[in-house]
Amino acid sequence: MYDEDMMEPRKVYMYIFISKHMARGEKKTARKGIAEINQMGNVELATICYVVLQTWVGISDMNEWSKTDHGVDLSMLYTALRHLLDFERGKDPWVDKTLNWWNSQAIRGATAEAGASRDNEVPSTLEILDIKWRQRMAATS
Repeated sequence: MYDEDMMEPRKVYMYIFISKHMARGEKKTARKGIAEINQMGNVELATICYVVLQTWVGISDMNEWSKTDHGVDLSMLYTALRHLLDFERGKDPWVDKTLNWWNSQAIRGATAEAGASRDNEVPSTLEILDIKWRQRMAATS
């Protein structure tokens, strides 16, 4: 059985990208998290979609990784969610509010807890990939 407290979206994000210790409310970190290593200054739509899938897998009854779960194609779920959010970005205030919430709760909340500063950062690898994704989507529209 999974720890219900750890299935809260902010904690899932922190566990994956920041530190499992910080997700649990502990101050110690043994090493840099994925977000710090890849200079992820902001939560992007792709990471939200990834957290949705990891949460799905975490609460499902899957015993091992599979592309499908009870007839749901997980790669299609990710792609559909990503396309929906990309398409609605800048059109639907909910998408921008959602990104703002994730950034205030996951990234800025975690860095504030750690006492870190994110001033003068260069774009992260994920931010660059997100820009490329949006350019590709615009070119195919």
